[in-house]
Order: sequence, then structure tokens, then C-alpha cells
Amino acid sequence: MAKFEKEKNILMVYVDGKEKPYKIDIEKGIVYGIKGNPVKTTPAGMPSAFSSHCANSTNLIKLMYIIHERYGVKYADFSSWVKYLIFWDKVDSLNSGKLSTNTWEMTNEMYVKFANDHFKDYAKWITEKNTLSLEKFYNECAFVIWCNKYNVHPNEYISVEILRAIMQNASVFDTKEKIKYAIYQAQRGLFDFGYSYSYNFAVERLNNYFEYCKALEKEYEKGDFIKAYTGTRRQYLFRKKELDNKRLSDNQLKYKEALTFSFGNLETIIPLTCEEFHEEAEAQHNCVESMYLEQVIDGRTNVVFVRQKNEPNKSYITCEVRNGQIRQFLLKYNHSVTEEIDKEFRREIQNYLNSIWS
Repeated sequence: MAKFEKEKNILMVYVDGKEKPYKIDIEKGIVYGIKGNPVKTTPAGMPSAFSSHCANSTNLIKLMYIIHERYGVKYADFSSWVKYLIFWDKVDSLNSGKLSTNTWEMTNEMYVKFANDHFKDYAKWITEKNTLSLEKFYNECAFVIWCNKYNVHPNEYISVEILRAIMQNASVFDTKEKIKYAIYQAQRGLFDFGYSYSYNFAVERLNNYFEYCKALEKEYEKGDFIKAYTGTRRQYLFRKKELDNKRLSDNQLKYKEALTFSFGNLETIIPLTCEEFHEEAEAQHNCVESMYLEQVIDGRTNVVFVRQKNEPNKSYITCEVRNGQIRQFLLKYNHSVTEEIDKEFRREIQNYLNSIWS
């Protein structure tokens, strides 16, 4: 009969017909065979061992069964699920007995991360509430913990709803400095402009303001937000072309060595201004300006122009390089290259990128 044993970070799985166990290192997600070598395929008897013990076993075993059934993960490699394995093993160490949670919560990244970041609070909460529910823990405790962290609590100047709006818009308020500034301006009434059920007006204006300040390399201003916002926005718009060119140049030149390449009669030209993107788009009749210029400015991708050495000022091939991989390599009107010399250049520059990008 199948059985499980646990020693530190090793889960030993005894399957029917085998005297020695398979071993799973939960800190690495690696499954070792009976002879001690990592396995590449699911060992015989492993799926039935987990399925037969899932209902009345530890949270760790339940988790492995869930990600096998729901996500198709083989009982041979759990490496991409290590953080979840470690977390639920920690929960099991609390001797939580038969306490369980909804299966979908076990792999919810936000809930697992929050509980893991505040594990002492979560352990205490489990004892008090007699449940493992990550969703309930988050809903009950996240707001209180967040308020204590930033030393702010609802009062006549800032409501629970406004504080929750700041907390929940983590993609906008993603640094301590931004959060404190949002709280400061909220206490001065900024979030009172808008509907009570939506604070999008304030969130959007603050997000824009943060971007303007970043581009202008200026600190956030205290006092009247409307004055600070309009003044900063005007400065940004007045200098936008200059600022965009600087960010564009910085992001392109960050990979100057990798993007500089020559082979045969072709070579790359690294565009460093918005005007060069405009000229390329006009000559090639493509969307390199309208679709990709902002992405290059933001540092999300890179673009080079491939030119013939005897005509370096004449557009020929527009090439996008994202994370060291050629994503697009197109002639005028977005036509694919057909000449063997062009195909060879693409192969050679990709080989070069592979060797140098990191």
C-alpha cells in the first residue's frame, strides 16, 4: 500500500510493489528515483499514490495532487511550483491537523505571497479562526497590516474606502514614496474629486504625475496637488520631444555592443531619435513609429535598421530585437526577406545576439 514519509525538505513516496521510496526535494521541486537519480518521466504508481491519499493527507500532498490534475504537471518535475510547496509545507509544520482551504486558494499567487510575507500573523490567525482560508486571512488582515506599516488609519480626513483604493492599486503605488505621497494628498482632499465608488480620477492623475516627475527627474511636490500637477505636466509636454529622445537613446545605447553588427554587405544602424523612427516608417511604409517607438522609449524592446553598406542612408530592412531575440526582420511594406544573403545576415546576427546579449 502506498505511503508517505517526510524528513526535513524531502518527501518520500512509497508506491505499491516498491520497497524503497521515490524522493521529492520540495526546495528544488526535483523528483529522485529509487536509485537516487532525478527522474524525467512520472514513476509508475506515483499518480495513484497521490490520488488515494489526497483527501486525508497533508496540505503539501494535496497541493501536488492539485497541480498535477489542474495544471498537468508531471510527478517528475515540480520546479516551477517550489514557492508553493515550501509555503504549504510550512503550514503543515504548524500541526494544523485536518484544517483545509479551498483548492483554488492553494495556488493563488497573491494570497500565498501575502500569507508567506506575514507568516507569524497568519499562524496566529489560524489558531484564532480555526481555518486556513487564505482569502479570509487576506480580507481580514491585509488592510490592518498595510495601515500599520504606513502608520495611517481612517479618520475624518481619509476614509477606509480611500485607503483601500490606494492599497489595491499596487501597480500605480508601487513604492513606499508613492504610497506616502498618495496618502498625503488624499488627506488634503484629492480623492474627494470623483465618485464615491471609484477613485479613478485621483489614481490616474497621481500615476501621470509620477511619470512626469520621473521623466523630468524631479521630486514630488508637497502642498497644492493641482498646482503641482499642472505645472509639472506643462514642463513635461514642453520638453517631451527632448525627454523622449533621451530615454530612447539611453535604452538603445544600453545594448550598443549587442546591436552593432556587420556581415557581408549589410550592417546595423541604431536609431537614437524619434525623427529617425518617423523617417524609417515613411520610407518603409510600416508601423515602426506608431507601434514600436513608445515601446523602445520605455525600454520594452529595441529596434535597429539594417542597411546596405554602399547605401547606409537608404532604408532596407527594419529589425526588432526583444530580449536578445529577433522578433521582426522585414522589408518595405512588411514583406519578408527572400534573398539568401538577407536570410544569412539574420542567422548570423541572431547567433551573435545569442552569444553576447546577457
